[in-house]
Amino acid sequence: MGRERDRVPRAATVPRFLNSSDVIMAQSGKNTKRAVRDARLAAALRENLKRRKAQARARDRAAAASRVSEAGRDGSAAEGKK
Repeated sequence: MGRERDRVPRAATVPRFLNSSDVIMAQSGKNTKRAVRDARLAAALRENLKRRKAQARARDRAAAASRVSEAGRDGSAAEGKK
């Protein structure tokens, strides 16, 4: 029972700045494979997040450009506030 309480969480055992080759040297056996997999998946998640953010920014720019062009066609941009 006391052993479970003394356990360090898995995420705390592998520093974030290590790459997969550093992890291989620090671990052995199944732990090595698991650590390499975790590092690879973490990198994939970071890349996925970057891609999704870029897509969202592109959608926002397209929507803003669309609103500006619609305002120009309506003539409301030329009229101004009265």
